[in-house]
Amino acid sequence: MSAVQLRWRDGRLFDVTDSRGSTIIAGGTPDQDRGVKPSDLVPMGLAACVAYTFIGILQKQRQDVRAMEATVEIGQQPDPPWRFTSLHLHFVLTGEINETLARKALVRAEEGYCSVSASLRPTVRLTYDFEVRTPA
Repeated sequence: MSAVQLRWRDGRLFDVTDSRGSTIIAGGTPDQDRGVKPSDLVPMGLAACVAYTFIGILQKQRQDVRAMEATVEIGQQPDPPWRFTSLHLHFVLTGEINETLARKALVRAEEGYCSVSASLRPTVRLTYDFEVRTPA
């Protein structure tokens, strides 16, 4: 079993360390200019989890991926505790990429290998798509 650690810095800021020892600052208030918004960690984790496997599959397929970006659109309930209702991932791939292979790779990554999406899927509507841009 792995574990993450949280250590209070000051005010409403925390150091959060993952199971590999990497640390980010989380918390803060709207008037502070640092600290990841805690509720954004879930969509960030989803994007990173899917992207990690998605890029790995594309590389194994020998696709010429030169860049990857993702945006997550977040749907939440309007009242506390502001539960997530939907998360939509949009990937932008740049390179010489077969769209059919990329579509299959994205489905496999999101539905078959991402622990974050598997955990969220029972209660949050997850959708995803991608576009391919040709390098300039």
